[in-house]
Amino acid sequence: MKQSKCYYVIILLLLSILFRIPEIVRNPYTISNDSRDYYHVAVNVIRGNGYSNDTEPPYEPYFFREPVYPLFLASFLLIPSVLGYNPSYLEDPGITDPIKLIGRGHREPMWEKLYLKIVQLLLDSVSILIIYSILNNFYERDKAFRICILISFLTAFIGLYADLLRETVQLFLTVVLTYLLYRYSKEKSYPSIIFIGIILGLLSLTLQIFILLIPLFIIFIILSKINIRVMIKYILLIIISSGILICPWVVRSYLYARDWRVIKTMGMSLTFEQLGFLKAYKEAENAKVINDNELTLLKFKYYFNASQSDYFKYSYNGKYTQLSDSLYQVIKQKSHYKGITENIKIFFSRFLFLFVPRIYYTRLYSGFKTFLFAFVAIIGLVPSVKLFKKYKFIWPLILFHLLIFYNFGDESRRLVYMHYFWSTMAAVGIVEIFYYYKKYRNSKDTEL
Repeated sequence: MKQSKCYYVIILLLLSILFRIPEIVRNPYTISNDSRDYYHVAVNVIRGNGYSNDTEPPYEPYFFREPVYPLFLASFLLIPSVLGYNPSYLEDPGITDPIKLIGRGHREPMWEKLYLKIVQLLLDSVSILIIYSILNNFYERDKAFRICILISFLTAFIGLYADLLRETVQLFLTVVLTYLLYRYSKEKSYPSIIFIGIILGLLSLTLQIFILLIPLFIIFIILSKINIRVMIKYILLIIISSGILICPWVVRSYLYARDWRVIKTMGMSLTFEQLGFLKAYKEAENAKVINDNELTLLKFKYYFNASQSDYFKYSYNGKYTQLSDSLYQVIKQKSHYKGITENIKIFFSRFLFLFVPRIYYTRLYSGFKTFLFAFVAIIGLVPSVKLFKKYKFIWPLILFHLLIFYNFGDESRRLVYMHYFWSTMAAVGIVEIFYYYKKYRNSKDTEL
């Protein structure tokens, strides 16, 4: 009996949720240190304290976490807040030694953390449904359904939804963008371009580096075979629809810092000067020319414990540049550090993160996951080459990740879109083999 479209969607959604529940059950309350900032900003927004990550007055305005993910958390914390369940701040661990704070995370039982993880689990499951809606255009419904069951099972092991990190929303938005790019490839229309621009703006406000997707997509439009007048209109629509979202944040940052240089980084995340300091810090750490504790204390003083106004001040008065130069001077004087060799190692480790996510669990579980995604990447390579022309609409996103993985991939979770891509390609390959085998068996039975 032929099943309805809703049947496939409901079953796929339920299976996706079921596959993801164990990852939540393993760590229902544990979140990382990075999650603290996102969560506290969300709580302050709900409490009317503004966009700040402080837990007590005067609630200094916050700039160095992009706004989309904290506001996403806040929008869902608003629901229990309206019902009388006001969200609380995370507990202070009571540790004053910065060395002991590194990698500690937050493990205290709180309903807010479990609730938000469940929200993210549902969002990740909806991403699978969007992938299903795309694949439905290339395969019969039954085959697309089987492919997506396998995609859902494989991607459940990535587990980003089980922590409060922006990559959950980043992944969802890139999957939505993939769908919109497919729609654009089929029907080049003004609404599809406007929605693409909106998603590009939201992605830029989720992770700063995604602003590079805007010029990349403009190049993609220019290379498309469309009328030049229509092409100019499309480009303007992309710039305007994404700019409307980005500009208010830039203006807010300028009004706080009173320095036009905030425009270079849209007034959020890290300034170029901060990035230079952190890069010098990392090279000094790799070269082992300074005591690890001294380096950590330096980072806490000028990065972790610095106020928002200090970030801008150190960036634009030359302090970060001075610190970077002094670290490089020490490296040059005291070290036989082979920078080129080390950079080659870093390049290849980050290149591997395009295929295999870094796993932070027990050794056995980490080994299993690493092996699983290495297998997924290898299996997925063949279908990806075969279907390269068929999936032309995905080229801008794949090219974007290939171009910036070296700067982007120091934390492999930022490359999560690629991990979902390889899982999709592997699922396509495995299901195609299954159908080929089934066809082969049927032909043999017919001969008999």
